[in-house]
Amino acid sequence: MLQSGRRPVVEFNAPQGNTLFEGHRAVNAARRNKIAAVNASVSNSMGKMKSDVDLTAYSKEEQKNIGKFLTGQRSLYANSANALAKISDTSSPEYQYHVDVMNGVNNSFTNLKNQLDSYKENKIEFAEALEQGCFPKVTMTCSTQTLQ
Repeated sequence: MLQSGRRPVVEFNAPQGNTLFEGHRAVNAARRNKIAAVNASVSNSMGKMKSDVDLTAYSKEEQKNIGKFLTGQRSLYANSANALAKISDTSSPEYQYHVDVMNGVNNSFTNLKNQLDSYKENKIEFAEALEQGCFPKVTMTCSTQTLQ
């Protein structure tokens, strides 16, 4: 026991002066660095995802359906970004496949945003035209006929 009441730390030295502990620390540090590099690459890729779709102007049912689509596409994008971060050969077919998936997701988000913006504009134009009387009011009646 030391004067401070603590036990002394014992190090097992290898012939070149490296400790067993330092060897494990180096392996763990390399593993942590690799994980950090993958996480940084995935974060960078996720930051490039075009997901600026505003759902506030839509009904709950529409928001639910659009949300399902967005969530599925984000999962595809995240899976490809994760796989891409682990591939070092940028000319490999697997790398190109994942780049294509990510580009496809971005394109689908851009198309969805454009379609939703157009839908919103058309909805407003229709409501205004209806209000101004541009469409004749039609009364629908149902008649039942018996078929023999």
